[in-house]
Amino acid sequence: MIDTAPPPDEQRLFDDALDIDTGEAILFSASAHYAGCLVSTGDKRSLRALATLPNAQPIIDRLAGRVICFEQIVLRIIDRFGFDLVRSKVVPASDCDTALRAAFGSGLEATEESVRHCLAAYIGYLRDETGPLLINDCEPF
Repeated sequence: MIDTAPPPDEQRLFDDALDIDTGEAILFSASAHYAGCLVSTGDKRSLRALATLPNAQPIIDRLAGRVICFEQIVLRIIDRFGFDLVRSKVVPASDCDTALRAAFGSGLEATEESVRHCLAAYIGYLRDETGPLLINDCEPF
């Protein structure tokens, strides 16, 4: 729960930012008040937009290594609970997300190796596009 108003000067940076909605803007700015916070998001467009937003370097520096994307979360859930369980839960709902649809597109025939490879590719592309924002894949949270 965010119980502190984000810095107004930072919020103004997002006024004309395409692909960063109000909720993501508040999360990004509110991180100024929460040392050590981790921002979890499935909104890859907002992360790409933040990485290229003029005058946003202080926010990018503050969030460096403190953002975890949806695909990273899915991989961590597989690590924690096992591939077979995750596959059985994801396959019936994989149409709700492009990355899940791509990774688990073979349905119950999807292999752990192919799913991990696909999710890692999504993460790699996002890391290339967003610079230092994403958490290191081996860091605990």
